[in-house]
Amino acid sequence: MGGIDAMPVTEQGEALYRDLLWVHGLLRQDLATVERLAAEVAGGADADAVVAGVRTLETTGPLWRLRASCLHYCRFVHGHHRLEDRALFPELRRVNPALGPVVDRLQEDHRRVAALLEDVEV
Repeated sequence: MGGIDAMPVTEQGEALYRDLLWVHGLLRQDLATVERLAAEVAGGADADAVVAGVRTLETTGPLWRLRASCLHYCRFVHGHHRLEDRALFPELRRVNPALGPVVDRLQEDHRRVAALLEDVEV
């Protein structure tokens, strides 16, 4: 039975993989900054210092430079995941059924993230 390691490597697949790593890396980088700022607020940080941190994020964070507010950012993540769920994942299942368990885990991750985002959006 072929697994992920038995999959043929294609140029398109490699490019898609690199793009996914890049986008998710940017998301994690910005989220780490937001988590740090939230911890500083919870620790009683000076409001001006936190505002300065947000301004720095807005000017240096690649995704935040798009001037996305929290709700816009949540919508971006929802849309990104919806696209993967509807377009990418079915195609991955079609071209390599052995990826089914991996896609299942990714879709479960998307459901967990959606629940967290919905908590933020309320």
